[in-house]
Amino acid sequence: MVELLIMNEEFEILSVMDDFSSLAWNSKFFGVGDFQIECPIRYMSVLNRAQYIFRNDEEDTGVIEYINPQKDELGSWNIVIKGKFLKSLLEDRAINETMHFQKKTIEEIMLTMISHHFITNKTFKRFEVKYSNKFTEKLSMQVTGVSVLEKILQLEEEQKVSCKVVYDYLRDKIVCSVVAGVDRTSNQNDNNWVVFSEDRENIYDVSYSKTKTFKNFAYVAGAGEGKDRIVTTVDIRKPGEPLKELYVDARDLQDIDDKGNKIPMDKYLPTLVQRGKEKLSEYTVIEELEAKANLDSVLKYKADYNLGDIVEFIDNEIGVNAALRIVAINEEIEDGKRELAIVFGKERLTLKDVIKREVM
Repeated sequence: MVELLIMNEEFEILSVMDDFSSLAWNSKFFGVGDFQIECPIRYMSVLNRAQYIFRNDEEDTGVIEYINPQKDELGSWNIVIKGKFLKSLLEDRAINETMHFQKKTIEEIMLTMISHHFITNKTFKRFEVKYSNKFTEKLSMQVTGVSVLEKILQLEEEQKVSCKVVYDYLRDKIVCSVVAGVDRTSNQNDNNWVVFSEDRENIYDVSYSKTKTFKNFAYVAGAGEGKDRIVTTVDIRKPGEPLKELYVDARDLQDIDDKGNKIPMDKYLPTLVQRGKEKLSEYTVIEELEAKANLDSVLKYKADYNLGDIVEFIDNEIGVNAALRIVAINEEIEDGKRELAIVFGKERLTLKDVIKREVM
């Protein structure tokens, strides 16, 4: 049975709810998930003092943003509760200074931003960071003038990682970490393979969508004026792809450090390249497949696969045979009946990489 703990701003339990009429719990690997609950009107007085919704069977904790009492078609009163998950708290801190990162991993960059703005300075009670030290690729960048959340969301999409913000109930801590998902394809032997297909009867009601707006070449203009302005390029074209150019004004990326010293070109250019990659990641070909999970199949959510995992997806009718990431899990419980929708994809891919024939 799903139990929802209604908590105040100090994460103290005000009430336990298990008689809601409906629950939508939408978890995302990239970005911030959200939820919606419909429950009896008797919870109104408690909800007026509530800040968070904690589930006993999920990592995500909801931040209540909307409470609305309303009548149903039979004239009975109930309450609709909406909100986003705990990761949305990262929007509450702005990066007002310039943070310089030279040859740091994505985990170091993300968790340093959180630590600096939620722990070391402008303390947000309960926050802590947890390093896995599993990331090795080094990045260089400057960050300023955005919220911590906005920057992290940009980096998630580009680096194909997720920043998790989870409430640890037993320790009363908000734990921030960075994860990459697990490869469960046949290209590796470390983890059990996971294949989703209607033919295997582990999914049904497959739908496919595609958005064709992308850029694949960026001119990035940094510090300087006129002919002295520093300009570099970023080219992410794949073989046979038409040229789609983008101009990136990165004048905010300074070539002078905090001590007034000129930043060497071999250290400054990587920050421009990184900015170009971030901007290009905003112009993508988005291909998504959504399917309902057969809850009676041998594949079980959280035991055999999880949010962020890369799995194999086969659908002979629409011509897809690909390794795709699970980018969202949308759970719905309505009058005790549970459904799970899995969203695959959201990657910048050519048709040759994934789609074997055009589906429009």
